[in-house]
Amino acid sequence: LINLDGELIGLNVAVHMEGQGIGFAIPIRRVRESLSTFLSPESTRALWFGARIDPGRKVLEVAEIDPNSPAAIAGVKVGDRIEKLNGIKPRSYIDFTRNLLDFGAQDAVKLSLRRQGKSVDVAVRLISEEDFFDNKLLEKLIGIQVQPTEPGLIRQLGGGFVITKVTRGSRADKAGLKSDQLVVAINERQPRSIAEFAKYIFRKSSGEKLNFYYLYPRVRGRYITFHKGRSQIQL
Repeated sequence: LINLDGELIGLNVAVHMEGQGIGFAIPIRRVRESLSTFLSPESTRALWFGARIDPGRKVLEVAEIDPNSPAAIAGVKVGDRIEKLNGIKPRSYIDFTRNLLDFGAQDAVKLSLRRQGKSVDVAVRLISEEDFFDNKLLEKLIGIQVQPTEPGLIRQLGGGFVITKVTRGSRADKAGLKSDQLVVAINERQPRSIAEFAKYIFRKSSGEKLNFYYLYPRVRGRYITFHKGRSQIQL
């Protein structure tokens, strides 16, 4: 769906053919919001950049920064306007992300920024998410280590992570989490990997609550049954 200036303003999804021929479209603002997630290094390459760019502006502006992320460590701040990436001016948000995805883990991405009328140059070193968001970080954050369930249980229960270790005196221990419990969701979110599991918790702020939904096994003779449980951790 375009306007009289030839600018894309939406994606047509349906037309009601009767009567006036009313059409329905997804606004371009919603499309841009989705692109900012789908085309990020985190989603496409599992590389942690840590800065989310507002795709709805003609000038690329940093909308959000993950704490302790590569972008934050490099000195990128919310409100910074991106003028160049490795000396090249991006023509659009898609152009910026396409060039950013050419870099790999530990590569330094040179950004030229405009901050309060002044030019600032920074170098962001991308990190593999699996190298940072791991069991060591999970244990540091809440005191547990996990591993994915076996293929047989994935088919039977739909996925989840088995708790393999609970540190005594940790937040997880005080909340009642125990080894061999099968975590199926956190705040009704179902992580797909250990990296996603740890990242979700890492991004939460101090004072927020995490509801762990889990299954725990009970052996009755020759049969094993799973029962539901829930524990809450306050960060």
